[in-house]
Amino acid sequence: MEAPTLNNVQGLIARGYKNLPAACYLLLEITQTDKAKAWLQQLVVQSAANKPDQSCMNLALTYEGCKQLRLSPQLLAQFSREFQEGMSGTPHRQRILGDHGDSAPEQWQWGGPYKTRVHLLLMLFAANNTVLKTLQNTESKKLKKHGLNILEPTLLSTALEGGKEHFGFQDGIAQPWVEHLRPARDHMNTQPENTIETGEILLGYPNQYGQFTERPLLGEEADEQNFLPNDLSGSRRKDFGRDGSYLVFRQLNQNVKLFWNYMNEQTDKQGDKDPYAMTELASKMMGRWPSGTPLVNAPRQDEPTLKPKDDAFNYIHDTKGLACPLGAHIRRANPRGSFGTSTETHLTIQEAFEVEKRHRIIRRGRPFGKPLASSLTPQGLLKAKEDQINRGLYFICFNANINRQFEFLQQAWINSKKFQGGYDEADPIIGDHKETTGNQNTEHSSSFSIPDCPVRRKVHKLPRFVTVQGGEYFFMPSIGAIRYLGHSS
Repeated sequence: MEAPTLNNVQGLIARGYKNLPAACYLLLEITQTDKAKAWLQQLVVQSAANKPDQSCMNLALTYEGCKQLRLSPQLLAQFSREFQEGMSGTPHRQRILGDHGDSAPEQWQWGGPYKTRVHLLLMLFAANNTVLKTLQNTESKKLKKHGLNILEPTLLSTALEGGKEHFGFQDGIAQPWVEHLRPARDHMNTQPENTIETGEILLGYPNQYGQFTERPLLGEEADEQNFLPNDLSGSRRKDFGRDGSYLVFRQLNQNVKLFWNYMNEQTDKQGDKDPYAMTELASKMMGRWPSGTPLVNAPRQDEPTLKPKDDAFNYIHDTKGLACPLGAHIRRANPRGSFGTSTETHLTIQEAFEVEKRHRIIRRGRPFGKPLASSLTPQGLLKAKEDQINRGLYFICFNANINRQFEFLQQAWINSKKFQGGYDEADPIIGDHKETTGNQNTEHSSSFSIPDCPVRRKVHKLPRFVTVQGGEYFFMPSIGAIRYLGHSS
C-alpha cells in the first residue's frame, strides 16, 4: 500500500514540536467567506516532511467551519457523525464523555452550546515567547484583513520544568508508532505491540482492520486544479480526507491543591503526616512515579534510572495489579496487554494487543497556566497556597475514527466503573466520579483499589480533580485539502 506523502500531511500529526515549547491556539470565526478563502490560498502551514526550527503553524476546522467555507452538502455528509454533531452536540455524547456538573458544556469557556461558533483553529508554535508573540501579532493582522474574527479566549500554553504536568508527574511519554509517519530510522527500537497501521491516525489508508475508514470523497470534476490525491481504495474518486485526521481538543482544568490535599488526608495517620505514602498513593493512581518511571518497573519507590527510554513495558506479568493497580490512569489509557491476562476476556496476549491497537490515539497536548509551585514536587505543591489561577492541560489528540478511538477510550476505559473487574471505580485522575441516572448526577463518588497482600487497600469518595472547561472536534485537513478549500467555489 502507498505510504503517505509527508509534505501533504500537516506536521503536528507526525511530531509534537518539542523544540518549539511556546504555543498558542487561536479560535477563529469566519465572518466573510470569500476573504477567508483568499487567506487559505496563501496560508503557509508546516508539513510533516521537515522539522521546524524557529516557528510554524497548523490549521484545523470544525464541521461548522467546513459549512461556512461552502463545502458541498454531498461532501459534508461524508464526514463522521461525531464530527458533524460536535463534542457537545448531543446529551448522549455528554454522558459518554462525562461532561456534566462542573464539566457540563453550559459551563465551558468556549465550544459550548451558548458560545460563538468556532470555525477554525489556528495553532502557532515557536522556539520562545518572543518569537511566538511576533508570529501571533503578524498573523492576527492578516486574520482581521481576511474576514476572520479571533474569539475569546486566546489559548496560551505554558512550558513546565522537566516536561511535567501540573500535578507534578512527567507527561507526554507514551505514544504509539504509526507506520510510515516518521523516518524509518526512528522506528528502530519500537515494539511490534506498540506499532499501529497508518489508517488508525491518517484517513485514506488501511486501518487495523485492513479497511478504509469512511471519509469525504468527491468526483474528479470537482477538483479541476488537482489539489487532492486519488482514493487508494479504488473508487476512482478524489480523496478530500486522505492525509488528514480528526483532532480532539479539550481544555482540562486541574485542581492541584485538591489533588494533593486528598492524597495527604488519605495517608494521614492520626495527625502523623507521611510524605512517602502521599506520593505513593498519587503514583498508584497515576501508574507512574513523578519521574515518569512506570510502577510495573519500580513498584516500591521512584527509580528514574528504570524509566525505559522507548517506553517499552507491559502488564503481562502484573496480572493482579500488585505493581501497578488495575485501575490506574495510564493502565486504563493504554492497557498494554492487560486484557490478555484477564480470565474474563478469554484473549491471548497477542490478541489483547491487537484489540488495544484499535483504540490508540496520538497525543499532542500542552499544559497551560502558572504552576502552583515552581518546584512541582509533591511537598512543594501540598504546601503552596491556593491562588485561584486556572491551570491544566490542553488535551489534543489525533485519530481517524473519533467513536472507535477517543470516545471508546473515554467511555469504556477511562470512565468505566467496572474496568478490569473493578466495581464503582472510574479513572482516579481524570475520571467522572459522579453517578448518572437519566439526566441526574448524584453526589456519590467512586473509589480506588490498590491490590496488596494479604488484603487490598481502598480509598473512597474521590473528588473530581480534572474538569472540562472547553472543547470541540476538529478536522485537520491535508495541505492539498487546504488549497482545495481556498480555491473551490
